[in-house]
Amino acid sequence: MSDMKIMLTTETSRELMERLPGIRDIGNAYKFPQPSAISLIMFSAFFSSGTTGVIYMATLFFKGGDIARDMIGRFLDSITASTEKFTGKLLQRLPDAAIGLGALFIGAWLISFIVNLLKYAKFSLRYDKKFIKLSYGAVTQKEYSITAKHINYVDFRQNLLMKLLRASATHISCAGYGNNRKSLPVLVPVRRINRMGREFEKLGINRGNELEYRPKLKGLWQYIWLPVIVTLSLIPAYLIVSRIIPMLNRLTIFVVIMAEIPAMWMIAVKLAAFFTSGVSLYDDRIKLGYSRFTTFHTVIAERSKLVKVEYEQTLIQKFKGRCNMIFWFEGEVSRRHKVKALPIADVRTISGLLDIDINKRV
Repeated sequence: MSDMKIMLTTETSRELMERLPGIRDIGNAYKFPQPSAISLIMFSAFFSSGTTGVIYMATLFFKGGDIARDMIGRFLDSITASTEKFTGKLLQRLPDAAIGLGALFIGAWLISFIVNLLKYAKFSLRYDKKFIKLSYGAVTQKEYSITAKHINYVDFRQNLLMKLLRASATHISCAGYGNNRKSLPVLVPVRRINRMGREFEKLGINRGNELEYRPKLKGLWQYIWLPVIVTLSLIPAYLIVSRIIPMLNRLTIFVVIMAEIPAMWMIAVKLAAFFTSGVSLYDDRIKLGYSRFTTFHTVIAERSKLVKVEYEQTLIQKFKGRCNMIFWFEGEVSRRHKVKALPIADVRTISGLLDIDINKRV
């Protein structure tokens, strides 16, 4: 939500911007390479609501409709033959309802995709050492003037597919920019990581070296335990249900298969999270790698932007010499940046470099 919003003519708006302290024209500044059409399409696809989930749910409803119809038909026929006319009409509508729900999910994602594509079309980024100017929008053109020193941190976001393609979307934390549900705080749409180096250095963003302090192999279970347990428990659950209610056998197989797919996908996501999580300190910056659900984050912030560090340790972690570190940075919206299963020795080293005394905590 804006702190202040007024409607002005373009001419009056320009005159006002020229008089605002700390804001000036940067027409001769460096212009970031224009995002390609593929980049904007990938960004809109990856960050539209539930790309994979919508396709998955549509498959569930399309296939599940026929299975549900057959299963319910056999069940109702076994109860009484006198309801045949009623059940026939009812069952004819089940596949239509399932297809309708599947189409609803696909339609919802497609609308979100088109809206994002139109919203971030004509994306332009210009900057010098002090100021950043962003503009985008095919229908509603938006323009932002941001003072670089007021950026709290930079967040490189990926999902598993983007990580395999070595691509990333760059977001920033900055008061007044992209902190609501209708817009994302995007600085650069999807771009290959190997093309970011010099361009981002001119922007004042140094991605630094590889993460120095990482979880050890003994901490792997903390990352994968939930999807592994879910994956392994689905087969016994199927055997129990099919034995108790044999007539549900076909539907149960379908449900188990559809549940195994996201569970195994989450195992892959959490394995990737384990190998890409960690902390690094270089120059005057902090670099964090972690995941939240299916999104991978690489956060870079100046040490002066660090507000608080929390330490989280379960009894099992204490016994095995591990600890979670949770970082909080300045920002209009409060967000946790949690790096899991770090060795205690590394936690103490990081805290020492940040001038934090943790002797009484972990």
